[in-house]
Amino acid sequence: MRTRPHAAPATFLLVSIVAFAAMVPRVAAQEVERNGATTRPAAANGVDVTKEPLQEFVLEVDGKRTEVTAERSFQIDVAGKSVDARLTPKPDRPFTTGDLSFRYPSDFAFEYDPSEDVPSWEFDGTDTVITVLRYDPESKPDELVDSVVEAMTDTFNRRSAKTKPTSLRLDGRNVDGKRLTSRLADTRLQHDVYGFTVGGHPYVLIIQDTLSEGGKPSAETVEAVELLKKTFRFDSNPSTAPAAAR
Repeated sequence: MRTRPHAAPATFLLVSIVAFAAMVPRVAAQEVERNGATTRPAAANGVDVTKEPLQEFVLEVDGKRTEVTAERSFQIDVAGKSVDARLTPKPDRPFTTGDLSFRYPSDFAFEYDPSEDVPSWEFDGTDTVITVLRYDPESKPDELVDSVVEAMTDTFNRRSAKTKPTSLRLDGRNVDGKRLTSRLADTRLQHDVYGFTVGGHPYVLIIQDTLSEGGKPSAETVEAVELLKKTFRFDSNPSTAPAAAR
C-alpha cells in the first residue's frame, strides 16, 4: 500500500462503480455456496484464468524473429539445426543510479520522478514500497533523514506515530536510520528511513511496509529487504551485485 492523497470525487465514484460491479458475482457465488455448491472460474482452453498471464517476447536471431512465451518450450534453428529452447525471466532486476546499485523483485512496478531538485526512484509491490532519493551535494544525510521522518509524521496521526533508531547492513557498511511506525485509518505502516553519501551525492533510502494487525512485517518486505542486503553495492555496476538465491 502506497500512501497517496485522497482521490478526487470523480475518481471515488469510478472506484465505487467498479467495486460494486465486482461485488455482484461475488454475492452470487456466496449464495450458491450457501445452497451446498461451490463455483470456480472456468478454465479457458486449458488455461488457469486465476493466474497472471505469462509474458511474451520476440526473439531475434540472425534477422529471424520468433514469438516466445516465457517459461514455455519453443524450437529455434541454430546453424541449420532445430533445437529446443526455453526463456525464463529472472525473479529480480538490476537497478543503478550511477552511484549505487541493487536488484529488486521483477514484479515490482518502477517509477522515476525526474525532479531537478530531488530526483527519485520508486519500486512498488503489494505491501512494500522502496524509494531512493538523491539530493544536492551540500545536504547532510542525517539531517535529511530527520526531515523526511518529520514530514511523514505530519502526514499521519502524531499520537500513533513512534520513532526509534534502526540500521541496515549494505555492502559491508552499517547504514544508520530511523524507523517510523504509524497508523493511517485502519492500516499500520512502517517506514525505515536511511541516509548515506555515495559518489558525492547524499541519498535517502525509504522502505515502506504494510504491517499485519499484530505488527509483524509482511513476507514481501522481508524478502525484498533480504534481496537488498545481498545485492546492494556502493558503485555504479549492477553486474557486481550477485543475483538473489534461487
